[in-house]
Amino acid sequence: MKKYLSGIVAVVLAIGFSAFTANHQEKKYGNMQDYTWHKFNAAGTAELSPAVTFTGTDAGAKSAFGCPDGSSVNCARAYDEFGGALNIYVKKTAE
Repeated sequence: MKKYLSGIVAVVLAIGFSAFTANHQEKKYGNMQDYTWHKFNAAGTAELSPAVTFTGTDAGAKSAFGCPDGSSVNCARAYDEFGGALNIYVKKTAE
């Protein structure tokens, strides 16, 4: 019985610790995906020097860059976690 006691204690501790760990994985649905957004200037190109960026959802980028709903003028573009440009834009009202 003594030789099994430490094994039983280890299993009980493992189960006990795993029962109280939180699952920190974030669920993303639809347009709730977080991207790095680069602000576009009046010429329609990304502000890269210095980079004007925001990390979050499209709604957050629209708010951060002051992009009200409107025409098809681009206000910001999404980039993935590796810096690759995506075909996801936030639009602003034409000036």
